Amino acid sequence: MMTTSPRLLASVILAVLVLAVGALVFRGADDKGSADTGSTDNAQGVGGDGQATDPAQAAAAAEAAAGLAPAGTYRYRVERRPSGGQPQVYESSLAVAGTGSQRTEERDHVGTRVRRDFALRDASRMEMAMVLLNGAYEGRCDWAPDVPTLLTPLEVGRTWKADGSCRLPVVNGQVDVKLHEDVRVAATETITVAGASLQAVRIDRTTKLTSTVDGKRTTRSTQRAEWFSPAHGLMVRSVERVTESGDGPAQSYETIEELLGLAPT
Repeated sequence: MMTTSPRLLASVILAVLVLAVGALVFRGADDKGSADTGSTDNAQGVGGDGQATDPAQAAAAAEAAAGLAPAGTYRYRVERRPSGGQPQVYESSLAVAGTGSQRTEERDHVGTRVRRDFALRDASRMEMAMVLLNGAYEGRCDWAPDVPTLLTPLEVGRTWKADGSCRLPVVNGQVDVKLHEDVRVAATETITVAGASLQAVRIDRTTKLTSTVDGKRTTRSTQRAEWFSPAHGLMVRSVERVTESGDGPAQSYETIEELLGLAPT
């Protein structure tokens, strides 16, 4: 059962949100067209001759064009370094399901799971909802508006912003969540992950998440660098620094995350 402590709720919500956003199970389109100028007709399953196509064929075409990563389970090594405390090292799993333009991810983060629903639109990834799972509790956060987590093409220097809000039900109340994020495609780098050398795009994110319960607000500010492999459709490494303030002493920590295997199980 979820507690209504503002600090604990905000900690759980942002921890799973940030890790889930970082997973980015998506491959950038190889074409150089802008993500904002994709054909609306084709995205809605209309062939080049203007005739409606089979929905399954349209979904498969969208998946192939965007290069979505294969469904399955991926594992990450996570090291959390709290300021003034002992580091914690553990593994986290990411389960990917769905086909075509509709996908779901479920992330297991130290006993708390989060399921996310997202859609592919014009070769870009939009998160529609986040579902927090903790024991018998299931709380759904429907973002308004949908939150863009990855826009293609991933060209160095490209930037975008994301703003969303939702209301998450908890025992005897609710949590009002607001998200603001600034994203920049910073560089293309060669890194080694899971014993393989690969080309990765470094994406820098500055995220502010506020969580309000019974008029008490907790704020988390995150600076995150993540390395995304377009060839695999995965975030393969990330380093984030978090500062939290609210109804208690300020807290800060650093988290380093790395993919353990490039193929799903």
